[in-house]
Amino acid sequence: MKTHLRKRRGLTLVELVVVMAIASTLLALSAPSLTTAVRNSQLRSATSTFVASLHLVRTQALLRGSTVAMCKSADGLGCSAHGGWQQGWLVFHDPNANGRPDPGEALLHRGEPLEDDLVVTGNQPVARVIAFSTLGGPLGAGGGMLAGTVTVCRRSFEQGPARTIVLAAGGRARVQESSVSSCG
Repeated sequence: MKTHLRKRRGLTLVELVVVMAIASTLLALSAPSLTTAVRNSQLRSATSTFVASLHLVRTQALLRGSTVAMCKSADGLGCSAHGGWQQGWLVFHDPNANGRPDPGEALLHRGEPLEDDLVVTGNQPVARVIAFSTLGGPLGAGGGMLAGTVTVCRRSFEQGPARTIVLAAGGRARVQESSVSSCG
């Protein structure tokens, strides 16, 4: 007499509960690191967007043989005297080198506002306007060469990661990872 053993298929309720408990524990442990990875990616992306605009300003100044500038802009129409670069920015042809878009000067690019919790601030030389000369060097308010730094960080009263964009007097921009004691 042959006995047929039936193969079991599927999981029992106990096995299913154990698998779900293990999966939820692993998910709970990975959530903070996943959040950190996403936030760091957003920080890198915002920095890259800003640096791309700096490259555009410099390239257009070289191509046009004339001053091209970038200013922070809350409304996408004119330059802002207050607030940070995170509110958005304008890239424009600035042949009179006054650091603001005048009628007849070509608007080359509008930088969109960044996420609400990101803060982008420049030190004194690059706090409001960044312009490049016909030779590709950054210009200060008086027309002389300048160097400055722009910091991109997440709004917080605690220490956290940041990216610092260093604008050299020769016109090159480099990014370095940094940390800030508080942001915004």
